[in-house]
Amino acid sequence: MKALKFYQFIVENVDDPLWQVKSLEKIADINFSFAKNYKDSIRAYKMLMDVKPRLKNYDYYFFRVGESYFEMGLYIKAREIFNQILSQQTNPYYTEAIYQMGLVEFYNKNWDKAVEFWFEYLKREKRKDLITKVKFLIANAYESNEKLKEAYNIYYSLLPIYPNPDVLRARLKSLYTRRVARKR
Repeated sequence: MKALKFYQFIVENVDDPLWQVKSLEKIADINFSFAKNYKDSIRAYKMLMDVKPRLKNYDYYFFRVGESYFEMGLYIKAREIFNQILSQQTNPYYTEAIYQMGLVEFYNKNWDKAVEFWFEYLKREKRKDLITKVKFLIANAYESNEKLKEAYNIYYSLLPIYPNPDVLRARLKSLYTRRVARKR
């Protein structure tokens, strides 16, 4: 929090645009990542987006604004931002926007739509830890949507690679019990 005051002082009192931009970036990042003050992070990212000529990290700032709206629970605004990113396949945050759109739909209880986005995301993602995380989310969406067999199959496929297999075993046991009870 002390750092924010010093960076704000630089933004307000130093005439060098390079230092103002670097300070605004730090303000935005601290507010987003550490202080969880998403309103102030949006304000800082929007100031950076307004700089002319357009800054090299413009796409990053735009994506972070969407993430900030999402974290604030403003899913409609977040969806607008991510849809704009998805309309530009060359955007460096295209794949991350697909993942975020899945989260937006998941939190809005549009589980089928969330699963669609996440399967699209899996086609593009290379990192195994992120693939595992998204598969877990897909299984969770299936479970929430009462597609118990699909959820069971995905949870079961994650057993050898999931960092906490006890969580998966509990989920599998619960799903099995629910499926058996449903057949009665």
